[in-house]
This record gives sequence, structure tokens and C-alpha cells, in this order.
Amino acid sequence: MITEVERKALLPLPHGKDLGYDCEGKILQTGDMVEVVFVEELRKREKEWDFCSPGRQGKVQNYYMGWTLAVDFFGQQVGCTDINLRKL
Repeated sequence: MITEVERKALLPLPHGKDLGYDCEGKILQTGDMVEVVFVEELRKREKEWDFCSPGRQGKVQNYYMGWTLAVDFFGQQVGCTDINLRKL
């Protein structure tokens, strides 16, 4: 799994349409299907965030901010840190 330090070393992204890197260092782009591998610390104990818990799959929609991507979990959209996701 890629760490935050390793993630920083990969910057800048090679192409303009690349949005981030997944937990294995694969480039993420709009439309990619992803699986949540690590839960965001902010959402760990909140039942309302079950739709984006580990194992859930969604589709990358867009860049959000920082290392965060907007991911659609079949009707629910939320920002997820790129290195907490795995490209499918």
C-alpha cells in the first residue's frame, strides 16, 4: 500500500486528466471504478457513512480538493482520499 510520503513523491501527476493515485500507486481518472480499502478517519464510527465503508464500490466523478476525489456510490456522492481507494 502506498503511504502519504510515497504519494507526495509521485507529484506532479503525469497527465492533465489524471486525478490522483490509488493505494497501489495506480493513476485514477474520471469514470474509474474504485473500491474503498481504508475508511476515512472522520467517518469511522458514523452509521450514515456506511455507503462508503471498506469494500464498497463507486465511480470516480471528479477532483475535489487536495488528495480528495468526488466518488459516486450509486446515488450518494462523497469526497474520498485517493490513497484510501483501490482501482478496479
